[in-house]
Amino acid sequence: MKNKKTIVISISSDISLFLIDNVLKKHRIIGTYRTLNKRLKQIKKIPRINLLKLDISKKTNIQNFFYKNKKLLTNWDNCIVSVGGQKPIGRFEKLETNEISTSIDINFKNQIILLNLLLSLRKKRGIKNVITWAGPGTNNANKLYFPYTISKIALIKSMELLDYEIGDVKFCILGPGWVKTKIHKETLKNKKNSEKNYNITKKVLKGNLNIDTPISDIDKCVDWVFRSKKKEVGGKNFSVKHDEWKSPKFMKKLLDHKDYYKLRRKS
Repeated sequence: MKNKKTIVISISSDISLFLIDNVLKKHRIIGTYRTLNKRLKQIKKIPRINLLKLDISKKTNIQNFFYKNKKLLTNWDNCIVSVGGQKPIGRFEKLETNEISTSIDINFKNQIILLNLLLSLRKKRGIKNVITWAGPGTNNANKLYFPYTISKIALIKSMELLDYEIGDVKFCILGPGWVKTKIHKETLKNKKNSEKNYNITKKVLKGNLNIDTPISDIDKCVDWVFRSKKKEVGGKNFSVKHDEWKSPKFMKKLLDHKDYYKLRRKS
């Protein structure tokens, strides 16, 4: 994957920042940001990295970003979309309708709109990679994060549909599990609405509850997706923490059971 061009949507996310220093350390990076903080000002000085401002919350911003930066975005090999936010948090009936709409725009709809535009600029030769991120509640029912959860489920199905339709791109979605990143600040800022999740989040962040995923495992899993074939991992949703992607036998399982790791009913 040396000298590949990789677009990272929301390079300021903690996962993205780790990836660019590790599995993506030899890639030419086009990273987007909403606010230029101290860390990004340091990154901006690195010759192989270009930073572009983008607030993905509005469709008009996406279109302006695309047409303004078309030349720089052309001929990409990989695209990692790391946009996400837990808000609004709380019982569904108590949520504001505009907050629900904004969350779904950020966590799903506008990511797909941006992908629709970016796909036209992908490199012509070889298999390209698109990686997005799953979230909680995809294999069970959870409370208090309805817009965030339903958006992630929509993303999972989107990766399968796009992988089936587009032959030269490998679409994959990874569930990072509980990672110690700044996204959890949204739960801590909503103590009342997040209910018992407030105390669980505090315990994990303080190291008093060992349920989190090492961020280094996420880096290794991204590398595994890059190295795997489209017929092996394309269109599928993998749990970084719980699936056996580190095992050589896992690939045979994927090839033998084409419906595994996709949204399916059990009979």
